[in-house]
Amino acid sequence: MTAQKNNKIKIHYKGTLLDGSVFDESFGKEPLEFIVGSGMVIPGFDNGVIGMSPGERRTIFIPAADAYGNRSDDLIIEFNKENIPDDIKLEIGDIMQLQLAPEQIVNVEVIEIKENSVVFDANHKLADKDLTFEVELISIVGRTKSNVGRTKSNVGRTKSDVGRTKSDVGRTKSDVGRTKSDVGRTKKNN
Repeated sequence: MTAQKNNKIKIHYKGTLLDGSVFDESFGKEPLEFIVGSGMVIPGFDNGVIGMSPGERRTIFIPAADAYGNRSDDLIIEFNKENIPDDIKLEIGDIMQLQLAPEQIVNVEVIEIKENSVVFDANHKLADKDLTFEVELISIVGRTKSNVGRTKSNVGRTKSDVGRTKSDVGRTKSDVGRTKSDVGRTKKNN
């Protein structure tokens, strides 16, 4: 049996950039489980596992367009400071979460702090990057009846989708699990 669209599979992977640096991997951890073709993973990864058999290893090269896409100036968002609660102190490089739609939360990076506004970058950190994955199919868990998952139509992010009110901005304290509202704050892990 080989992995096909709508199969639920478990896979180990190691993702590298063209310079060989590792940006993510599951070896030594729990395998990644997803439904092939559901949009749960980037398109190039989804397509790259089709036809694999359990125990098979494969190298998948994914150009930026089939990974996290190209950087877009439309995903640079300027947010008025008066809409950010006073108790949130932002620094360049902070990672925040903005809610762009009822069930669409995206990570953004603080890239500039101006006198009256803060500029966020909602581009994925791997946008514009070609990726290589070493993958091993661990198992085919089963087959689903339909293609369940998210689609590009509910993942679009535009400036006009961002509500600019104080209720849309908040912070998350991971040690307490408290969220102030629709936007959480975490520190960049670098």
